[in-house]
Amino acid sequence: MQQQVKVQLTAPRLDRARRHTQSSLDNLLALGEIVATELGAEVRADEIREIRFRIGSAKLIFLDANGDCSYVYEDPPGVCRGCSGGEISD
Repeated sequence: MQQQVKVQLTAPRLDRARRHTQSSLDNLLALGEIVATELGAEVRADEIREIRFRIGSAKLIFLDANGDCSYVYEDPPGVCRGCSGGEISD
């Protein structure tokens, strides 16, 4: 097994990384609010506990506290939809 490298970030890089992380989270949750509103979803974006993001396809899967798929956003083509059942294993 390959040895895993672990490096602790320190200031100022740690502060910068945390700002970028928070900014990304804020943007994804704002997108979640848009998707939830469009779908009339029962699960509000502030109840989402995990967001899975695939770079390139921009497929966001919003999961609730139980790890169940709540709704999906895909761009392209810019579609909001409920879950079809296979998203978690995709």
